[in-house]
Amino acid sequence: MGVHASGKALRAQFATFRARLFLAVSTDSTRALGHAAILFVALFGLFSIGCSSADDSPSPASGAKFGAPCQRTEDCASGLCVRRDASGGICTRTCTLAAECPDSPNWGCVSAENFAPEICACVPDASVEICNDGIDNECNGRVDDCLDCNGVQIPQDDPNHCGSCDNACRADQLCTLGECVCAPETPFECNAQCVNLETNPQHCGACGNSCPPAQTCVNGVCSCPSTLSPDYCAGTGCVDLTTDSANCGTCDKVCPTGQSCVASKCECPNSLQTHCPGVGCINLSGDVANCGSCGNKCPTGAGCFNGTCACPAGQKDLCSDVCVDLLGDESNCGACGNKCAPTQQCLAGTCQCLPGVLCNGVCSNTYVDVSNCGTCGNKCASGQSCTSGACTCPAAVPDVCGGACVNTQTNSAHCGACNKGCPSGQVCKLGACACYAAGQTPCPSGCTDTQTDGQNCGACGKVCPAAQTCIAGACSCGAGKTWCEATSTCVTTTNDPANCGSCGKKCESGQLCSNSNCVCPNYNEKWCAAVGGCTDVYSNSSHCGDCDKACPAATHCSFANCLCDQAGQALCGTTCHDFLTDATHCGSCTKACAANEVCTGGKCMCPSPIVGTALRLTTNNTHALQASAVWNGTHIGVVYVEDVGGGSGNYAHAYFALLNPDGTRAKTPDLLISNKPMGYARHPDITWSGTEFGVVFLQASSTSSGDVHFLRLAPDGTPKAPAVNISTATAGAALPDGAPRIIWSPVYGGYALASGGHGGVGLQRIGTDGSAPEPVNITPGGTVSTRTILGLSSSGEWAVAFKSSYAASLAFYNADGSKTKPVSNLTSWTYSSSGLDMVYDGSTWVTWWVEGYVDIMVNRGATANTPFAAVKLAQGNYPRQLEAVASGGGAFELVEMRDDKIQLYRFALSQSGPTSLTPLTAATAVLGTPSALSIEAVAAGPGKLLVLWSDNRWGAAELYAAPVDLQGCP
Repeated sequence: MGVHASGKALRAQFATFRARLFLAVSTDSTRALGHAAILFVALFGLFSIGCSSADDSPSPASGAKFGAPCQRTEDCASGLCVRRDASGGICTRTCTLAAECPDSPNWGCVSAENFAPEICACVPDASVEICNDGIDNECNGRVDDCLDCNGVQIPQDDPNHCGSCDNACRADQLCTLGECVCAPETPFECNAQCVNLETNPQHCGACGNSCPPAQTCVNGVCSCPSTLSPDYCAGTGCVDLTTDSANCGTCDKVCPTGQSCVASKCECPNSLQTHCPGVGCINLSGDVANCGSCGNKCPTGAGCFNGTCACPAGQKDLCSDVCVDLLGDESNCGACGNKCAPTQQCLAGTCQCLPGVLCNGVCSNTYVDVSNCGTCGNKCASGQSCTSGACTCPAAVPDVCGGACVNTQTNSAHCGACNKGCPSGQVCKLGACACYAAGQTPCPSGCTDTQTDGQNCGACGKVCPAAQTCIAGACSCGAGKTWCEATSTCVTTTNDPANCGSCGKKCESGQLCSNSNCVCPNYNEKWCAAVGGCTDVYSNSSHCGDCDKACPAATHCSFANCLCDQAGQALCGTTCHDFLTDATHCGSCTKACAANEVCTGGKCMCPSPIVGTALRLTTNNTHALQASAVWNGTHIGVVYVEDVGGGSGNYAHAYFALLNPDGTRAKTPDLLISNKPMGYARHPDITWSGTEFGVVFLQASSTSSGDVHFLRLAPDGTPKAPAVNISTATAGAALPDGAPRIIWSPVYGGYALASGGHGGVGLQRIGTDGSAPEPVNITPGGTVSTRTILGLSSSGEWAVAFKSSYAASLAFYNADGSKTKPVSNLTSWTYSSSGLDMVYDGSTWVTWWVEGYVDIMVNRGATANTPFAAVKLAQGNYPRQLEAVASGGGAFELVEMRDDKIQLYRFALSQSGPTSLTPLTAATAVLGTPSALSIEAVAAGPGKLLVLWSDNRWGAAELYAAPVDLQGCP
C-alpha cells in the first residue's frame, strides 16, 4: 500500500472502499457512531467531513476555494471540509466522476454513508509538494505546483517563494494556493499582523479595538474576567458596583466615612447608628461627643445615657463645665476654685492635713520627716533617718564619726575606731586593716597575688625566667606554648616550623607547621621525597592522592582521585567502564549481568522483546472483535466474533481459527462455530484439555444476553460434537448474564464455566461433554461490572477474579465445585469498569487491575497483600484492557491498551513477602497507532508470545496478530 498505484487503479480502489466511508453530519451523530463515525477510511488515509458548527461568528476564510485548508465546513465556499490528516482538512466539492477531481493517483470521487452526494477526497503522501512526480502530494488540488527559481524546483506553497520566486510570506502567515494568508488560529489581519479578533485584547472584535488594562477579550467582546468584579469603571478597572464603597451603585460614587456599600447603596454597618457629617456612623444614644444629636458634646467627666448627658455618681457638681465633687476635690474643695495647699486633702469640703501638722505651708509628719523630726525645723544629719520623732543612724552604719554615720568594722578611715586609717593598698575588715583583694599576700613590696606575680610566684621573692609568666603560682610559658630547655625559650609547637609538635622537630623545606604537623602550604599539596618538595596530589596524574601514586592509562587526576577521561565512565581497578550500559560492570564495579541480560540505566535487564511483523488475519467489511486464545503445545486456537451488522451488533457470528506460533494460519478457512440463523453471538472463550479445545460463547436471536453454548473441537479445529446449550440443559438458575469463561481441570476431569453479572459471580462444572451440567454455585456480590477471569491452581482449586461495587475481588471454589472460603477483597477503591486479569504462577494467584483510572495494581496471593505494588506506566487515558502472562521464574508479561495503543511490559515479581515489582525491560510498542479496540495475549512456547488485537485503522474492526520473542530472558 505504500507504493503509488496508477490513477485508474487507485480510482478503482476508491470504488472498492465506498461502503466503508462514514460521514459525520452533526454532533449527535458523531456521539452515536463513536470513533468510526468521524472517519473516512480509504486506502492508506483518514478522511472526515463536518457539516455543522455551533459557532455563528463570521470566518475570514469563508468562501475558501477548492483545495484550501479548513477546520470547519463554513470555511469553504462549497460547505464541505474533508479531513486530510489528524491536524485538519481541505475544502472539497461534490462529484459524479473521478475525472471531476484533480488528475492525481491519490485523488478520487467517493461516497459515504448518511451523505448522498459523492465528494472529491485525497490521501496526502508528503507534507510538501514533490516536484515532477505527477502527484498532488499535499492534497491542495494542484498537481506538481512548483516554481523554477534560478534552476531549482520549489513548491509554490513554500513560504519563502509563495506564488512567485522570492515572494516571502510574513512569519505569522502561511502560503496556501500560492497566496500568503493568515493561519486558521489567527485568521484576521490588522495592520499587517495576523490576529484572532475573538481573543486578542489589542484587537477585540475589530481591528484597533483595544481592551482596557483590566479587561480581557472573550468571544470578541472586552469584559472583566472575574464574576467577583463584573463592572468596569474608567480609571479604576473592574469593580463590583453592588459592594465597592468607592464606586457604590455608579462609578466614582464614594460612600461617606464609616458607611459601606450594600446592594449599591451607602449604609451604616449597624441599624442603630446615625451618620454625622465629618464624623462617621455614630450611636447617638451613648456617644459623649454626639449625645442625642450630632455635635452635642457632654461636659468633661460626664457620660451619655440614652441620648442624655449626666455626671457620674459623686460628681454631680459642675465647675467650668467639668463634673466635680465639691466634698472631696482638692482643686474645688467646698466651692469652685477653692484649692487646698500641697499635701492637704479635701475632707467633707474642708482642706485638712491628715496626719501631721502644717509646717511652712506644707503638711508634715514630725514622726518620720527628717526635715521636721519631732518638731518643725528640726533637721537630721546626713545619713540619719527620723524614727518616732528622733534622728538615728541605719544598722549598716551604726557608728557616728565626725557627725556622719559610719561602720568602724569596714571603714578604712575609721577602722576599729574613729579616725584610725589603714595603710595604702589595705582595707578594713572586721575592724582591722588587711590586703584589699581576696587571695593577696602581704609582701615587703606590698600586697600581691603570688598566683600571678612573676616577681613573687608562689611565694614572696620567687622570680620567673624572662620568657615565662606566673600562672597558678608556678612559672609557665602560658596556654598553647611549650618550654624548650635547650633554647630557654617558649615556643608554639602547633605552628613553629622549627619546633613543630615538639621541641627541635623541624619541618622540611617548603612545609609549614599547622596544628603541630608539618604540611605543605596549599591544601592540594603533599611533601614527596621523590620530588624533594611539595607537589600537587589533587590534579597530578603521577602523584594522585598520594606520593608516587600514578593514574592508569585513559584516566586523569581530579580532586585526588583518578577519573576516566571519557564522560559517563567510572574506574574499576585499572580500567574504565560505563555503569549505565556495560553488562560486565552494570551499576557498580562488582555487578555483572547474566549472559542473557543487558545493562540499561545501570540495571541488569532483559533485552527488549522483539515484536514481529503484525499479520492481518481478517480483511472483510465486518467487525472482528473479542478474540480469546489458548496454546495447545504446537498451535494456538483462537475464537472471535465477527459483527456483520457493521457495528450495530444485530448480526454477529463466532469463529474458530487455528494459528501457528508466529501468527500465520495453520488451517483455512476459519470455522463458523455459532448458530448462524440465530444471528447474534458474543464473548467467546477457549481452553485446552490436553486432547481437545473447549469453547464457550453466548448465543441469542437478538442483542439480549443469550444462552451459554459449549462446543468441543479436535486439535485441528474439527467439531467433535454439536454445540450444547448449557443454559437450557441446566436445572434451576443459569449462570449470571456476563461474559462466560471456560477452563479444563485435570483434577476434576472436566470443564468448568464462570461468569459475572447481576447478583454476583457463579461457577458451574459441566463435565467432559456438557451433557449433564451441575447446578450453578452463586457467590453474591452485587453487580459485577466487568468480565470475570477464571483460573485453576495445581491442587484443583478454582478462583474467579471480578470487579463489583468498585472493588477488585477473588472468589474461590473447591475442586468438587463447593465453596468454603470467603470472598477476598483485594481493594475497595478501583473506579474503573475495565482492566482486570489473573494468572496462576505455579504457586499462588497473581491479580492485576486498574485503580483510579491511571495506576495498574498487582497483588500476589489469595488475600490482600499490603502494600500491593503500583505499576506506574506512561500517563494518558486510563488503561482500557490488561492481559497478563506468567512466563515462569517469577517473570510476567503485561500487555496494556491505553489511548487505543498497545504496549508490552515485563516484570519480575517477588516470590515471598510483600508484593514488589522489578522491571525486566523497558516498554515495548506492539501497536503505535491509536486504533486498537481489544487485546489478547497467549504464551506460544518457551520464551514466545502471540499478541492478538482488533484494529479499526481501515474503518471496520479487523483481527491482527504479532509474534513476540522474549529473547530467552530470564
